Amino acid sequence: MVFLALAVLVRIPVPLFPQEFPLLALAQMVLLALSALLWAFRYLGGRALGLAAVAFGLGLWVEFVGSRTGLPFGRYTYEGAPGPHLWGVPLIVPLGWFALVLSAHALARGRPVRVGLMAVAWDLGLEALMPAQGYWTWQDPRPFWYGAPLLNYLAWFVVGWALSWTYRRLAPGLSAVGGFGWAYRLEALFLPAGLALLGFWPAALACGLAMNLLAWERRRCGGE
Repeated sequence: MVFLALAVLVRIPVPLFPQEFPLLALAQMVLLALSALLWAFRYLGGRALGLAAVAFGLGLWVEFVGSRTGLPFGRYTYEGAPGPHLWGVPLIVPLGWFALVLSAHALARGRPVRVGLMAVAWDLGLEALMPAQGYWTWQDPRPFWYGAPLLNYLAWFVVGWALSWTYRRLAPGLSAVGGFGWAYRLEALFLPAGLALLGFWPAALACGLAMNLLAWERRRCGGE
């Protein structure tokens, strides 16, 4: 939880120092990934390292293939993206697949379909923010939302679903543990706020509504 709190604090200066976004975004995601790893380690012990490696590796592989072939997301490139990189993919991307999807998995109590929807809701905001910051560039001839095709959101659902299914198979008891779900809830607060400050109002509204409806549904139904 200390690393999660630090990840939140790192985001606060972003509007004051927009030129430092790459550094602050990387620091925030590294802290979030450390928080995810330590949370999992508390309940799984050394198996948490394997879980993180599988999720990180899957995220890295799908982005490596996607940025070179156009599948499964559509045509995009990471050329010129802020570093550091692995196989040409910015490190922040596979770290995000590991940490934020694990948080969604915890929040959704291990339901892969719901986790896939939560991943799509998150990407509704990312597709406005990250290309504007130079992380990736869309070249798809069939744009649907901020340059990204509909195929991209179907792929985000599938990858989110697959990671949640993997988490459930490798660590079946982890989805019954609360706590780290707050990482997704905090992202549902900060990402739409940042989009609004940058003037991306459609993305702020769509992402904010979708993420928060999914993040707080269990609370309304009497859950955590």
